[in-house]
Amino acid sequence: MASFEWGPVLPTLAGPRVDLRGLTRQDALAILGIFGDPAVMESWSSPPLENLAGAAELIDEIHDRIFLGLLRTEWPGADAAEPAEPAGRDPRLHSEPRR
Repeated sequence: MASFEWGPVLPTLAGPRVDLRGLTRQDALAILGIFGDPAVMESWSSPPLENLAGAAELIDEIHDRIFLGLLRTEWPGADAAEPAEPAGRDPRLHSEPRR
Protein backbone atom coordinates (compact mmCIF):
# COMPACT_ATOMS: atom_id res chain seq x y z
CA MET A 1 0.00 0.00 0.00
CA ALA A 2 1.13 3.51 -0.73
CA SER A 3 1.35 6.05 2.08
CA PHE A 4 0.88 9.78 1.62
CA GLU A 5 2.03 12.85 3.51
CA TRP A 6 -1.06 15.02 3.94
CA GLY A 7 0.45 18.17 5.35
CA PRO A 8 -1.64 20.17 7.83
CA VAL A 9 -5.06 19.14 6.41
CA LEU A 10 -6.58 16.12 4.74
CA PRO A 11 -7.32 16.49 1.03
CA THR A 12 -10.83 16.99 -0.30
CA LEU A 13 -11.92 14.17 -2.56
CA ALA A 14 -14.35 15.53 -5.15
CA GLY A 15 -16.77 13.29 -6.98
CA PRO A 16 -19.65 13.90 -9.35
CA ARG A 17 -22.26 13.59 -6.58
CA VAL A 18 -20.41 14.14 -3.31
CA ASP A 19 -17.28 15.78 -1.93
CA LEU A 20 -15.47 14.20 1.02
CA ARG A 21 -13.38 16.40 3.26
CA GLY A 22 -11.66 16.16 6.59
CA LEU A 23 -13.39 17.17 9.80
CA THR A 24 -12.93 20.67 11.15
CA ARG A 25 -13.90 22.17 14.50
CA GLN A 26 -16.85 23.77 12.68
CA ASP A 27 -18.26 20.23 12.41
CA ALA A 28 -18.56 19.89 16.20
CA LEU A 29 -22.35 20.36 16.26
CA ALA A 30 -22.87 17.63 13.66
CA ILE A 31 -20.42 15.33 15.46
CA LEU A 32 -22.31 15.92 18.71
CA GLY A 33 -25.56 15.03 16.94
CA ILE A 34 -24.09 11.67 15.89
CA PHE A 35 -21.75 10.72 18.73
CA GLY A 36 -24.04 12.21 21.39
CA ASP A 37 -26.91 9.88 20.45
CA PRO A 38 -27.14 7.01 22.97
CA ALA A 39 -28.63 4.67 20.34
CA VAL A 40 -25.69 5.30 17.99
CA MET A 41 -23.16 4.84 20.78
CA GLU A 42 -24.76 1.68 22.16
CA SER A 43 -22.15 -0.55 20.53
CA TRP A 44 -19.30 1.98 20.62
CA SER A 45 -16.29 1.73 22.90
CA SER A 46 -17.03 5.02 24.68
CA PRO A 47 -20.11 6.72 26.15
CA PRO A 48 -22.09 9.31 24.18
CA LEU A 49 -20.63 12.81 23.97
CA GLU A 50 -22.30 15.23 26.35
CA ASN A 51 -21.53 18.65 24.86
CA LEU A 52 -19.88 20.67 22.08
CA ALA A 53 -16.59 20.78 23.95
CA GLY A 54 -16.48 16.97 23.90
CA ALA A 55 -17.20 16.96 20.16
CA ALA A 56 -14.40 19.49 19.54
CA GLU A 57 -12.03 17.35 21.64
CA LEU A 58 -12.96 14.28 19.57
CA ILE A 59 -12.17 16.17 16.36
CA ASP A 60 -8.83 17.27 17.80
CA GLU A 61 -8.06 13.68 18.84
CA ILE A 62 -8.86 12.42 15.34
CA HIS A 63 -6.54 15.05 13.83
CA ASP A 64 -3.79 14.18 16.30
CA ARG A 65 -4.05 10.49 15.50
CA ILE A 66 -4.01 11.07 11.75
CA PHE A 67 -1.12 13.49 11.73
CA LEU A 68 0.93 11.60 14.30
CA GLY A 69 0.52 8.49 12.17
CA LEU A 70 -1.58 6.63 14.72
CA LEU A 71 -4.47 6.21 12.28
CA ARG A 72 -3.75 4.63 8.94
CA THR A 73 -3.63 7.08 6.06
CA GLU A 74 -3.05 4.58 3.29
CA TRP A 75 -5.11 3.95 0.22
CA PRO A 76 -5.14 0.34 -1.01
CA GLY A 77 -4.05 -0.05 -4.59
CA ALA A 78 -2.58 3.45 -4.86
CA ASP A 79 0.71 2.01 -6.09
CA ALA A 80 -0.73 -0.92 -8.05
CA ALA A 81 -0.97 -1.18 -11.81
CA GLU A 82 -4.62 -2.18 -11.49
CA PRO A 83 -7.06 -0.13 -9.38
CA ALA A 84 -8.20 -1.65 -6.08
CA GLU A 85 -11.71 -2.95 -5.59
CA PRO A 86 -14.16 -0.21 -4.57
CA ALA A 87 -14.52 0.24 -0.82
CA GLY A 88 -17.12 -2.08 0.63
CA ARG A 89 -16.95 -4.51 -2.28
CA ASP A 90 -15.49 -7.90 -1.44
CA PRO A 91 -14.62 -9.71 -4.68
CA ARG A 92 -15.14 -13.05 -2.91
CA LEU A 93 -18.81 -12.19 -2.46
CA HIS A 94 -19.46 -10.93 -5.99
CA SER A 95 -19.24 -13.20 -8.98
CA GLU A 96 -20.06 -12.83 -12.63
CA PRO A 97 -23.79 -13.10 -13.40
CA ARG A 98 -24.99 -16.57 -14.36
CA ARG A 99 -26.04 -17.06 -17.95
